[in-house]
Amino acid sequence: MTLLKRDSWYVISGQTKPVIICPLCGKDNLGDPAPHGVRLDGMIYNSVICENPKCTFHDFVTLEGWDRGEILHRSMASSASAGDGE
Repeated sequence: MTLLKRDSWYVISGQTKPVIICPLCGKDNLGDPAPHGVRLDGMIYNSVICENPKCTFHDFVTLEGWDRGEILHRSMASSASAGDGE
């Protein structure tokens, strides 16, 4: 598990998902279209793999200071929407 300090991630204005700065190579990883969610405590699921093909970073990540609420994993959001009409 990797704890990313507050200066190692940010959210682009108008977006909801965080951009993660890889702790190994420094590349900004947008996380889309990969299906990631963020729990209330800042833990990202599924694991994060750096988008830089030369980098080996692959770990579960928690964002220090995350205060933007829960963001559902794409497949979970689809399931939740499907259940709205019941």
